[in-house]
Amino acid sequence: MTMNRRRFVQAAGVGAGLGLTGAGWAFHDGPLVQPSYGEISNLEILGYCDMGFGDQPDGSALDPVSNLPWDRTSEFRVVRGYAYCANYQGFSIVDVRDPRNMRSVFRYQHNPVNNNTQYIDIKGGNILVQKQNDNLRIWDVSNPYAPVQLSTFAPADIAGGYHGMWVHEDHRGRFAFASCSVVGYTGNVVIIVDITDPRRPREASRWWYPGQGPGETPTWPAGISVTCHDLTTYKDRCYAAWRDKGLIILDISNISNPVRVGELNWADGRPNMASLPGQTHSWGIVVPKHGGRAETVVSGDELSVCPYGFFHFVDVRNESKPREISNFMLPLNMHGNCPPDRPGRRMGTHDIERMIRGDIAWSAWEEGGFWGIDISDIHNPKQIAYFIPPVRSDSLAFSGHADDVFVMDDGLIFGSSSDFGAGGLWAMRLKKKFKGTVAWNADESDVIVTRTDRRRDRHDDDDD
Repeated sequence: MTMNRRRFVQAAGVGAGLGLTGAGWAFHDGPLVQPSYGEISNLEILGYCDMGFGDQPDGSALDPVSNLPWDRTSEFRVVRGYAYCANYQGFSIVDVRDPRNMRSVFRYQHNPVNNNTQYIDIKGGNILVQKQNDNLRIWDVSNPYAPVQLSTFAPADIAGGYHGMWVHEDHRGRFAFASCSVVGYTGNVVIIVDITDPRRPREASRWWYPGQGPGETPTWPAGISVTCHDLTTYKDRCYAAWRDKGLIILDISNISNPVRVGELNWADGRPNMASLPGQTHSWGIVVPKHGGRAETVVSGDELSVCPYGFFHFVDVRNESKPREISNFMLPLNMHGNCPPDRPGRRMGTHDIERMIRGDIAWSAWEEGGFWGIDISDIHNPKQIAYFIPPVRSDSLAFSGHADDVFVMDDGLIFGSSSDFGAGGLWAMRLKKKFKGTVAWNADESDVIVTRTDRRRDRHDDDDD
């Protein structure tokens, strides 16, 4: 392996690359085909960063301290030209001002190294919250080349640790909402941490589903997973992904006393997947143009059992009775085929763009790749673009992987891959009427993009 894989080669012609033109698997009852690794449609790859840094320029190489690669990139945020990336064993800051030449400028490795950083968030432009298993670590990143740690926070009764995390900011201050396992509770609950003074974080409140609390009797059937996985806030509402329960809506107008105002309870049977549980991962907000409360939210469902999880669009105008109004499925979801060339078998929706502005919802579908979904008709969402990262030789899962997405105001799309030894950060943009394949070159130092659609005149504008 050579230096960071940041240079790209565009090759004209048909059939080069992975030889996946027309690949995938066709279905007997129609022309729908599930795209396979290395296929791309209506997207242009601008750049890639494998998270190499300093004297470890190859991010896929094993770190001498942790014995883990740094390219495993999970949740991330992009602020003022820098991407703040969770890398499991720590976090990295990547300069993405030039998306064709992204480069890591800072790396933090926690100690002990098996402490997990999967979630990260930043608000206010300079206050970063890094989730670790045993605490939330708060940083001043005013200088992205030299962040300063300000404090840590964990409740006194922390048990199994933290998972999902989101930072909320409004006129009252700044607050970290986190999924946390605490002593005496069943599953993870929501803990709200006031970080308005980032040097002195304090617990503001917590909320749990009735039946999770100490001494409480569970109110749900055996075998149902009732635990907070992740959460997203918008204005005075928190939209929590409560695994099999689905959606929990909390009124957070009083930050010290969150109140449940609605839920979509999939644990009691899902009309479109009645025999399978709902592994609700996170919620994206379709930001309303009128500036008021959200009217539609979108779930990422990471159910990893074939036919896998998919997009669920939920009308939340009547908060006391949220209702699913539509969904978006990949060909796999619609037909239930379990293909032999996807050994990871993780094809559900992992994450979605949390603040969806405009008519495209961008998403990451684990081994299913990155997808753009046209939601101009919310009752009939349709695919508009996709990119399934190609397989690399050092991928332990023998697959490409998509983990998270972040969309800039100018339409630039960033996506992360968390595959062990084959992850990293991608920069993309919508490019209509483009179709092709993407493959690593012989030494996996460059990506070769081969166009397979009929080329238009070179002076024509492909971006319209």
